[in-house]
Amino acid sequence: MESDLDRMDEKSMRAQRLILGLPEFIKARNIGCYLSMPREVGTSFLMNECWRLGKTVWVPALHDGKGQYHLSLMKESSSITYKFGNVPEPARVEWVGLEKVEFIVVPGVAFDGECGRVGHGGGHYDRILAGGFAGFKAGLAFEFQIMDSIPVDEHDVKMNVVVTEERIIRGAKRRE
Repeated sequence: MESDLDRMDEKSMRAQRLILGLPEFIKARNIGCYLSMPREVGTSFLMNECWRLGKTVWVPALHDGKGQYHLSLMKESSSITYKFGNVPEPARVEWVGLEKVEFIVVPGVAFDGECGRVGHGGGHYDRILAGGFAGFKAGLAFEFQIMDSIPVDEHDVKMNVVVTEERIIRGAKRRE
C-alpha cells in the first residue's frame, strides 16, 4: 500500500521533471534553488540534474552579519548545516551576486493562477528577489497549493511560472 510520503515523493519527482523541461531552465547555466524542507516539493533530484548537466547551483543561506538570506554556492560535495528555523544551507558559504543567477526555483505556502506567491511570512525570498534579480523566477509547489486567488502585497514578488506535479502555470504577460 502506497503511503502519503510515497505519493509526495512521486509528486515531487514529477514537478522537478517539469522544471527540467522548461526552455528557460535548459538555457540557464547558473541556477538558484532551495534546499527542500519537509512538506515542500523536494529539490534533490533537480539539483543532482543541474550538477550532471554542468550547471552551477546557488541556494539561500543566512548571512549572519546582515540577518538576511543571500545566495551561496552549493556543490555536490557541500556539507549541510541547519540554522534559523532548522532551514538547511551549505556549511561553508560562498556568496554570489544576484546578477549571476539566471533562473531561480522558489518554494511557497500557496500560489495562484497569476503566479502570485505566499511564503512562510518572513519575506526572505521577496527580499532576495527584490534586490535586483533580473532572472527567471519559477515557483515549485504541489497542486493542492494552487489557490483561485491569494492576498498579494506591493512587496510580494510574482513568479514568471509556477510548476506543480500536474501543470505549468505561466504568469500574465507584462505589457510593454
